[in-house]
Amino acid sequence: MNPAPQLDVVMLMEFLASFMAVVFYFHRRAHRGANLALAVCVAVLAYCAFAHACWFLGCAETVWAFTAADKFFRFSKSPRGAKSNTRHREFHAPILESRIERLFGEVESN
Repeated sequence: MNPAPQLDVVMLMEFLASFMAVVFYFHRRAHRGANLALAVCVAVLAYCAFAHACWFLGCAETVWAFTAADKFFRFSKSPRGAKSNTRHREFHAPILESRIERLFGEVESN
């Protein structure tokens, strides 16, 4: 009778960290804590990459972890309910003329 195979804890940790990183990546703009959770998950992945001697991937994930942590701290300093990056949500006055009129000038109708 063969004994049951051992559970590879490191591989399970890498799988769970990568799955949770994907989940938190999609929620990073909706919830403030998602950026911090993403930073932690990616930092775990960076540690695992360095442990497997994959230096390039570890460096890239380390930069990603610091970027996500920076976004968490910048988002937490903004006033309640305000977004940290509001330049895309600025109000623009409505355009009173149509695109055709801007391209071809006044269009006469019969």
